[in-house]
Amino acid sequence: MKIRIWKPGEKGNPCAEHYYYQFFLRKKRYRGVLEARNFEQAKQAAQKVWDDEWNRKYDPEPPAPEQVLFGDFVRDVYLPWSKIHKGSYDDDVRITSILTVFFKGKNLRDIKPAMIEQFKARRIGAGRAPATVNRELSVVSKIFTIAARHERVEANPCQGVERFALDNERVRYLTEDEEQRLFKAMGDNAQLKDIVTVALHTGMRRGEIFNLKWFDVDFDRGVMHVRKTKTKLNRVVPMNARVREVLNRQTRSSEFVFTSEKTGGRLVDVKKAFNSARL
Repeated sequence: MKIRIWKPGEKGNPCAEHYYYQFFLRKKRYRGVLEARNFEQAKQAAQKVWDDEWNRKYDPEPPAPEQVLFGDFVRDVYLPWSKIHKGSYDDDVRITSILTVFFKGKNLRDIKPAMIEQFKARRIGAGRAPATVNRELSVVSKIFTIAARHERVEANPCQGVERFALDNERVRYLTEDEEQRLFKAMGDNAQLKDIVTVALHTGMRRGEIFNLKWFDVDFDRGVMHVRKTKTKLNRVVPMNARVREVLNRQTRSSEFVFTSEKTGGRLVDVKKAFNSARL
């Protein structure tokens, strides 16, 4: 890069002399007049002119960040990721359907902690349990973690949102009398009784029992292999005589141990029957 600077022949103002400059950039000529006290000041001023022109041509303003709708990101990126990596994909589908309604029309970059606090308050106001809202907030946070990984946002807005404190000391076991009354209330629902028996004698969660396959049952060793648990860790659960008896009387009409009477496939829920018995 070469900048030509020269002083005109006429006498100038002694306090602010005039200098000319000229340079070429991408075959275009740039020329003009500089006011400077001396040649060194004129040289610095001409260099600034050149820098400004170079930046305008070769270092333009960075483009505005791409705006992505929250609902589009959930559909196109988050849910496909969840299906591969999470055992709670069905829960994610349900929770994200609630989230996309609340954040409808909002871009990822426009969602701030205050907006998530509004979602939290609305869910509690609708009568949702704090534990339920915490699970929903966990999904929101994971969505933004994935979004940051894809460079759709700079930071996770959930970092500024507190979760509800929960009382985790309420878990207890049924007494023998309570267990007898529960089974009596279930009446003739044999399948529900079998599922509750397995739950009481193994500590397995509902989803783990529904997902149990014959392939996972090892009668020789007296254990069951529980896969894709809530903690994402496989584990081995021993079966006692009561559990072995329950499993032995199940019909092997499907790969699943407990099957739906309507579809013959995986059992989806027994909530209605269980709630009726629990009342």
